Amino acid sequence: MKNGSMVWARSSIGLCTSWQRVQSSPSPREAVPDQGLLWTVWWATLGVVFRAAYRILCGVDVDYLDADILESHDAEGAYDDQLRFTAFVGEVSEPIASVTKRDGRQEAFDKRKIAGAIFKAAQSIGGTDRDRAGHLADAVAIYLAKRYNGGTTSVDQVHDAVEKVLIEMGHARTALAYVRYRDRRERIRRFREGDTRALLGELAQARHESALLGGGGQATLSVRTSAGSVVRWNRQRIVDALVRETGLDEGLANVIALEVEQQIQAAKVQPLSASLIRELVGARLVEHGLDEHCRRQMRLGVPVFDAERIVAGPYAGDPPISPVGTDLILAESVKREFALTQVFSDDVAEAHLRGDIHIHDLGFVDRLHTTVQSLEYIKRFGIGLSGSRSVSHPPRRPETLVAQMVHLNTALQAHYAGPVTWHALNVYLAPFLEDLDDVSMRQVAQSALFEFAHRAAALGERVPPAEVSLDWDIPPRLRAIEAVGPGGEYTGKSYGDYAHQAQQFAWAFLDVYREGGVGGISFPAPIPLVHIGPGFFHSPGHERFLEHVSNVIAQRGEIHILFDRASFNAFESDEVWQPLCNSVQCVSMNLPRAAYRAGSVPKLFDELDRLAEVVVRAHHAKLVFIERLLRQRSLGPLALLAVEREGKPFLDMARASFCVGVTGLSECVKALTDSELHESPRAQALGQHIVEHLSGCFAAHSERVDLCFVLAQATDSAVAQRLAALDVYEYPERTRRVAKTDRRRHALLYTPGGQINADASCNPMERVRIEGELHGWLGRGAVTRVAIPEDETATETIAGFLAKAFHQTQTHRIALCGG
Repeated sequence: MKNGSMVWARSSIGLCTSWQRVQSSPSPREAVPDQGLLWTVWWATLGVVFRAAYRILCGVDVDYLDADILESHDAEGAYDDQLRFTAFVGEVSEPIASVTKRDGRQEAFDKRKIAGAIFKAAQSIGGTDRDRAGHLADAVAIYLAKRYNGGTTSVDQVHDAVEKVLIEMGHARTALAYVRYRDRRERIRRFREGDTRALLGELAQARHESALLGGGGQATLSVRTSAGSVVRWNRQRIVDALVRETGLDEGLANVIALEVEQQIQAAKVQPLSASLIRELVGARLVEHGLDEHCRRQMRLGVPVFDAERIVAGPYAGDPPISPVGTDLILAESVKREFALTQVFSDDVAEAHLRGDIHIHDLGFVDRLHTTVQSLEYIKRFGIGLSGSRSVSHPPRRPETLVAQMVHLNTALQAHYAGPVTWHALNVYLAPFLEDLDDVSMRQVAQSALFEFAHRAAALGERVPPAEVSLDWDIPPRLRAIEAVGPGGEYTGKSYGDYAHQAQQFAWAFLDVYREGGVGGISFPAPIPLVHIGPGFFHSPGHERFLEHVSNVIAQRGEIHILFDRASFNAFESDEVWQPLCNSVQCVSMNLPRAAYRAGSVPKLFDELDRLAEVVVRAHHAKLVFIERLLRQRSLGPLALLAVEREGKPFLDMARASFCVGVTGLSECVKALTDSELHESPRAQALGQHIVEHLSGCFAAHSERVDLCFVLAQATDSAVAQRLAALDVYEYPERTRRVAKTDRRRHALLYTPGGQINADASCNPMERVRIEGELHGWLGRGAVTRVAIPEDETATETIAGFLAKAFHQTQTHRIALCGG
């Protein structure tokens, strides 16, 4: 009887406590407590007391009541599995079958949605118990069933039930979080429906209450603007900016502006900056579900820490950067953000950031990739491109022609992220050299080299050096074309008639290049490209010229040898003065990651096809953006390229190409065959199969979207290192198994493009042969790098190697580096 008395006493206490808790519990809407709910709780508790009394009279042991119910009555969440506010004892209610949505639709009642919403609310305050959320959802279902007895409820009635259950079952903090979640969803719904009057009224009331409590004072606020001035706070500026920049409805913009104003007043932030206000506005837009509008008004920039490191240094491990260089770095950072948020779609940007692909030169998103130019434009029209500050007539002397070429190269370099290449420089220059002796010819060559070198030194290492191609044998396209001479006049001779002058200048140019600049230092620019085609080995004096080239390589430095193959289809313009080639952008595919993700050869090609779709979307986005800039013509940033001559455009976008880079091919095949490209015929066959498949894939895409996609070799080691660094986090074991280690930087990297490992144990000719098998698909940009041994190498040996490489391999380009 002792236990029975205790139970009776505690049941009575529980009855009173329950009544008091219900009466004192604050409603989420600050309304008068539901009287029906109070009576429900009263009868539920009274039922507990009656059942306890019955068990006492019958002699039933009630220890478990004492332990499980009464002692835990005041503990938070004690009644998660059983609601205290049940209906009359013995009543059985029908479960809720459906819920009426706000638009009138009927939807099946789903308890899991309630559990999910409760769990999200609990998570926001640190909760982790998903099972408890499920139990609470059960309680909500029971309450709704007993309240509406199988009828149909509305969405708001379900929300009200959730709040009441959470509060009455001791989860006040979760209930508050749920109320906030519900209010946020309600605001978003009203925002999207354009209902701003009620929201503005609520905010105005809040501002009025804040003013009564002394929270006003917006008149004293001042803002530092991006223009470098300080102005008084004006909420209307936010409204105007949102309407202008994002296209947001003025009513919604007013709501955002009011909320930001209240937040600033509450935080008492002073002084204010325009960047901080934009961040606060962006946070409000995201909170209201207006992500797209947030992206349109976001501020692009660099964190203060990064900006200080860039501007003030020091630059550990890198050469010193001038203030002009830091300008370029900061500008690239802003343009990179602009490209990823405004130019490319979210899925393309995510693929780049994740490392599936690499969009080259994001910091130069408003530039094209590379171009191949000729002197013919300057000879015909002088320097008169729109946007160029200096205008010159067609030159009459070779020195003037060279100076104008370097000037135009500098102007063009500001519009291309990659190098500007000057095609057949010696051939186009030849009509100006007809009456020059060897000394004068050498002076013209010196003028060209020193002008290029001085401009390159002034611009710094971040600007790629120009490339100058030299042809011993006149290119077939130019042999019969009438040459343009001094003053823009036709000479009456073809370029083929100037072969001797062209060869003399090529020889003198390489001779000066070998000697170097002041003190014998190497020229930082340009890079000589020596063309060797089928007719080269039949032209008079080719043996001596090849030995001369080999001597320059052995003594001075890097020279690229370009083999003109019949299988290579060059891009040719309608007019000789038009650029021979323009590449708009390069997007590289991360081949090793494709192999990791696929896991087998058949699945690899499916993964490559998926990546190809992403690459096509990236190129199309860049095309749309560049065409938008070109449409502004002389008023736009690409005015230099938007001019027309003789009714034809200087930049013909219809003939432009879009490069698809491949990188890490050697690691890709190793991930699938356990052999690198040079280690087994099976690996080489797979490598060829991959590039052949990609070539066919992008040829089909070219037909489908009417763009010219060209497979290329991504030779930038920084790209290979970036992709390896991303992969080591995503696929650590597989990446470490195939990636190489940069001993100088102590970092992982992939082999650039379709090249084989630089440390591979194979002779130069074998390297050229293996990589050359891929060059037929990888285009003219494919290059094989061959290092000349540090000890003196005979020029005859280098010349013989080049002849064998042309006749016995399919390589397109060899970069020979000498001592």
